[in-house]
Amino acid sequence: MAAALTAWSASAQLYVTGANVAGASGQWNPGDPLEVAAENGEYTFEATGEFKISIAKGTWNDFNGGAYMLDGVWTTTDNTATANLKQGDANITPAKAGVAITYVVKDDLSAITAQLPSGPVTLNFYVTGGFADWDSAPADYKMTSKGNNVYSYTAVSELPLGDIEAGAGFKITDGTSWYGTTDTPAYNTTLNASTAAQGNFEISVPAGGEIIFTYVEGGQSTVYIKTNGEEPPVPVQTPDHLYLVGDLAGNAWTPATAPELTKEGTVFSISNVEMGTTGNFSFLTSNGETAWGDLRYGAATDGENLVFTDNEATLNLISKTGDVGAIVAGPGKFDMTVTFTTSGAVLKVTKAGEVVVVEDLVLVGSFNDWAENDPAFQMTKNGDTYTYTMAAVEAGAEFKIKTAEEGWTTSWGAEGDPSWTEAQPVAVTPNVAINAWPGSGCNFMFENALSNVTFTFVRSNDPAVASTLTVAGTSAIEEVEAAATDAPAEYYNLQGIRVLAPEAGQLYIVNRAGKVSKEIAR
Repeated sequence: MAAALTAWSASAQLYVTGANVAGASGQWNPGDPLEVAAENGEYTFEATGEFKISIAKGTWNDFNGGAYMLDGVWTTTDNTATANLKQGDANITPAKAGVAITYVVKDDLSAITAQLPSGPVTLNFYVTGGFADWDSAPADYKMTSKGNNVYSYTAVSELPLGDIEAGAGFKITDGTSWYGTTDTPAYNTTLNASTAAQGNFEISVPAGGEIIFTYVEGGQSTVYIKTNGEEPPVPVQTPDHLYLVGDLAGNAWTPATAPELTKEGTVFSISNVEMGTTGNFSFLTSNGETAWGDLRYGAATDGENLVFTDNEATLNLISKTGDVGAIVAGPGKFDMTVTFTTSGAVLKVTKAGEVVVVEDLVLVGSFNDWAENDPAFQMTKNGDTYTYTMAAVEAGAEFKIKTAEEGWTTSWGAEGDPSWTEAQPVAVTPNVAINAWPGSGCNFMFENALSNVTFTFVRSNDPAVASTLTVAGTSAIEEVEAAATDAPAEYYNLQGIRVLAPEAGQLYIVNRAGKVSKEIAR
């Protein structure tokens, strides 16, 4: 294996084998696979169903020793599916079952892209068993599409149970993958079907009996054997989990800690959800590392507003692998249910209470031991402008502005490094406006001591526009200069004798707080 990997280069051949690889001389043959040369830094080939790629051929040991497999899962959009690759000898699952797909592999074997067919696709499925010599695609037992991924085969003559030792019953196949069951087969009963299940449907099908296969890509497919004219119930497809992600209090768009809805049958629910300023949200089916690329539920149009009537709103959800439109509820507390039916998923949102918006702001900093809500430092509000005056602050003092409540739900800091661990304080310059952003990890800081300090904070209601902070005050140097200017002057004649009553128009030597100059008295 090591030798095979060491010998590989970007100009080497890529070998592909599988059940249906276009151009291959046979199926699953490691000694005679399809050989693909790189063109413009890519390997391109076509396959239907599962396949395997390698940089070596020969025995299975040789082929598997140089094989590459998916590193994770396919990320699917409308027309393409992509995945990373890593060394490993597992089969690569098709990006879409039952259809021929063109695959493009980077010549460094780091990633693979599948070009998916556009528009609705009718797949090919077959019923196979001992009666068809277990052929993977028997033409005489091809199923008929009934639309909406439902396929049917009506037995012309009895499909016998068959020999137990040779494999009794039947399976469904798409020519490559085989769908079995773990259920006990019965007539007029919905049975689970999947490629992971090894068991056959061990039951005979009488002449005139109809086998109905409902294919669900990435979900639970089913088989229904109809013998008495009754139509099978249409299965309601629901995900195993549903997580709420969005502008939630204490959890802004974070899949790993997104709250999970409670599932009861086909209904998911969550209560008393508190939304933030924008109130945007959607639903995930997982909360792991691949959550954003997995199946999601949301609005057909991004930023679609819920329309409430008597405190209730409903919306038909769309499902999509990857990005979906955000739903907008606005700030407030809400109860939510998502109900899955044969027609899709419906969201119902009920207002559970208004969010109390804290209008009062306070100063917090080293000068009040970072008290979260000190009434003595509450700012005076006038519209969107908040002010506070204090006698003096020391050089090096740091501070922020926050909502007047316990905890740090909303606070404003300086514009700088947004992380809390690396944030450095930003110095304020007297009488110069400085940007302030909610959630910033940077404190404001006084480089010099000030007295008669006035804080003026203009709050922005647009999250894309910065609030501003202006600090006015007098430095120690300015106070000394002011004292010198206000000190009484001492007048002396040119001979150095002090004059208590200087005459206008006469030249004198004047001493003001240690500063000596010649002036003409007025």
